[in-house]
Amino acid sequence: MTQVTEAEALILAHMPRFPARHEPLPACIGRVLAEDVQAERDQPPFDRVTMDGIAVAYRDLAAGTRSFEVVGTQAAGAEPLAVAAGQCVEVMTGTPLPHGADTVVPVERVQRNGAVAAIAADATVTAKQFVHRRGSDRPQGSLVLRAGARLGPPEIAVLAGAGRATALVAELPRVAVISTGDELVEAGFAVGPHQIRLTNDREVKAGMAQHRLGNVTRARLRDGAKALAVAIDRLD
Repeated sequence: MTQVTEAEALILAHMPRFPARHEPLPACIGRVLAEDVQAERDQPPFDRVTMDGIAVAYRDLAAGTRSFEVVGTQAAGAEPLAVAAGQCVEVMTGTPLPHGADTVVPVERVQRNGAVAAIAADATVTAKQFVHRRGSDRPQGSLVLRAGARLGPPEIAVLAGAGRATALVAELPRVAVISTGDELVEAGFAVGPHQIRLTNDREVKAGMAQHRLGNVTRARLRDGAKALAVAIDRLD
C-alpha cells in the first residue's frame, strides 16, 4: 500500500505550476501570491506623532524653556507646519510632526493659557519622545510579502499599504473529486441494507469551497480501473 507521504510526493512531482493573473484585491482573499511585493515608500512615510499634545524642539527644553507660543494646530493629512525657537504646535496622534520639532509633550502634562502652552514643572521630557520615526518600520523598497504567500485579511491590508489595487496571483485549479465503489449510494436515492451513503466526496468538496480552492466537481464511479481511467481522461 502506498503511504501518505509517498502519495503526496507523487502528486507534487506531477503538479503543474499554475499560470498567474492580476486580480483586484477583493478577489485575492485565499489566493496564492505569484510575485514578491516591496514597500511603496517608507513606513511610516513621515515622522508621525504618537500622542496628543504639543510638538516642540527639544533644544528649547534643554535650554530651560517651559512655556511656548502656540502657532497652530497640525491637522491629519495636512502639510506639516513649522516651529521656530520658543514655539510649539498642537498635535494629535497620527499627524505629521511639524518641521523644526522633534519631541512631543502629552496634553496631560501641558496647561494651555490662550496662545501659550506651559509644560508642568514636574513633567519629565526626553528627546524625541512620542515620535514614530519615518521608515522605522520598513524602508521604501523593502520586501513586505513573498511570492507563495497565502493571502488572508492581513496580507490584503499589506498589499493596499504598498499601493497595490491588484495583485498577481496564481489561477485557481480545477479539481475533481472521484468516489469509486459499487456500495456507494447518493443521498436522495433508495439505499439497500448492503450499501452505504456517499458522503466523503461532499465533505472534501465543501472543504475546498470553504478555502476557495477552485472549481470543484464530483464524480461517482462503479468499481473498475477502466472506468476510472476513462473518467480521468475526460477531465483533462
